[in-house]
Amino acid sequence: MKQRCKKIFRFANIYFWFFLSVFNLIALNSYSANCNISWSSTTVSVTTELAISTYILTSNTICGGGGGIGSSGIPTGNLVTINFPAGTNASTITTGTFNGSAISFILLNPTQITFNAPTNAAKGTSCVVVLNNVTNPSTATYTTLDLSAVNNSSGTTSFSNSNYTITPLPPMAYSSSTITQNNVLDVALGTIKNEIIGIEIVTTGTASPISTTSFTINTTGTTNAAIDITNAKLWYSGTSSSFSTANQFGSTVVTPNGSFNIIGTQMLSVGTNYFWLTYEVPFTATNGNFIDAECTSIIVNTIAQTPTISTPAGNREIILQNTFYMVYNKGSNGGGSDIIQTTDGGYAKLLTDFSTGSLGATDMYLHKTDPGGNTQWSKHYGGAGSDEGFTLIQTADGGYFFAGSSNSFPTGRWHVIKTNTSGN
Repeated sequence: MKQRCKKIFRFANIYFWFFLSVFNLIALNSYSANCNISWSSTTVSVTTELAISTYILTSNTICGGGGGIGSSGIPTGNLVTINFPAGTNASTITTGTFNGSAISFILLNPTQITFNAPTNAAKGTSCVVVLNNVTNPSTATYTTLDLSAVNNSSGTTSFSNSNYTITPLPPMAYSSSTITQNNVLDVALGTIKNEIIGIEIVTTGTASPISTTSFTINTTGTTNAAIDITNAKLWYSGTSSSFSTANQFGSTVVTPNGSFNIIGTQMLSVGTNYFWLTYEVPFTATNGNFIDAECTSIIVNTIAQTPTISTPAGNREIILQNTFYMVYNKGSNGGGSDIIQTTDGGYAKLLTDFSTGSLGATDMYLHKTDPGGNTQWSKHYGGAGSDEGFTLIQTADGGYFFAGSSNSFPTGRWHVIKTNTSGN
């Protein structure tokens, strides 16, 4: 009996050490596994440098076969880190997916991003990562886009050996040009910066921007340019299609009559670039005459280009500015004193107002309008007595200086006032 117990004990001991060895081997393989694999493809939706692109990263089979999450799979929630080549800007990424599930990013740096795996990447399967709006690096072939993740065995599963090429940006080139006539409203005598035609230049490509340097324009369609136009100016509003006189191109052309050139240098933006021709119409222009223009040639990148349309339909008629008489007469309770054109193209009128709304018997009354005669603001000046306005000028700071007579104040009959641009 004793011998039999020893024999059983000997076999039990052997089995114990056998299973312990197997357990240790499995544990060793399960909790220290590292796996290095390669991307089977790295797809970049837009290959040009500095472009915003979608990156699709597809791996080879994760750590061979075996199925299931296995010892080297990437479980849901484990940290994933992706390192990009120098020059990439991954901080512009907006959305992404990991094996089809949306990513919530923890870190978005130019060359490194991190997130927790939103779903598992099982051993024996392929892993696909989609990243939207990565900013490409400069032109080169890249093989250093790497991913690493904590796997199911507390080791690291790494994806590397990417291979994708970023190509140069296409150089900027002239595509087309055309002339438009967007404003055909009447033009008042004595007005400036009147929109006549628009000039559109379209470019493609972004590398090595090109410039336009000359516009050949004529006054065709104008009844009598020598009398009706004081000067012509060209303005540039970039890629904005809204008429603007904030940025003048080239020099002012004085008394244009027939063909003339406006010369300057303006670097163009990609897309549609907008230029605007304006005329100044003097008070001596002829009521009922018309003003118009053509643009027949544009030099872009040293090459003369002919607009698709050089003579758009339409023109603008010169009219007397009756608006002021309607605005300033104030029925039978107002009298005109002085009117000037202001630097913004509008008008300022100094009057003597003896309407019921006056401060006293009569007031100095300053009225400001836009170029079309529409009221922008108006102010009364004076006291309880009689105040009358005589003469008005605009000062260098954009304000107003005017003089008149007054018996509202004890200091004397003459009254001088200086205001800011709003009449205060």
